[in-house]
Amino acid sequence: MNLLVALRFDRLVAGQIPTGWDAARYGIPKDIVEQVDPVTLFNIVSTVEAFISAGITDPYEFYKYVHVSEIGNATGSGVGGQLAQRGLFRDRLLDKPVQKDILQESFINTMPAWINMLLLSSSGPIKTPVNACATSAVSIELACESLLTGKAKIMIAGATEDITEESSYEFANMKATSNAKWFHGISWCW
Repeated sequence: MNLLVALRFDRLVAGQIPTGWDAARYGIPKDIVEQVDPVTLFNIVSTVEAFISAGITDPYEFYKYVHVSEIGNATGSGVGGQLAQRGLFRDRLLDKPVQKDILQESFINTMPAWINMLLLSSSGPIKTPVNACATSAVSIELACESLLTGKAKIMIAGATEDITEESSYEFANMKATSNAKWFHGISWCW
């Protein structure tokens, strides 16, 4: 028998994927949307938007200029797909339906793997940083290192994190997030 316990929680601020956000609206096929962790989908769409902002409407255009082995990926995460992890650990324990390949969606390197499979099809360096709050900075360092050493001519860099009730609670336990009341409802217009 499982009993739910109400916990006192005083963390009020977090960056989240907006309610109602749907990767299918951006052209991600339904079967992939149903299989992939939401934060990975957000990462894929963010990468596409970065390409478009840079004037790249077709990533395969890269291959007019560089070999497939000269494009790499250094995107990372501190934790990985947290909703997939919830399914893996909590939902299976509670005998809720869980997709058969949930394990692969919980891995940290799954996010850059999807970018590589869906957008790039490259075979260059793949470096997946895992550095908690500094993951994006380490990602940029790894991308620069790959470029400067000649291991790649194009690198994708960045990081994606998710926030769930489990991770939010654990960050609060470590005192890694603020419980300051003035954060709640504050206007950041200076």
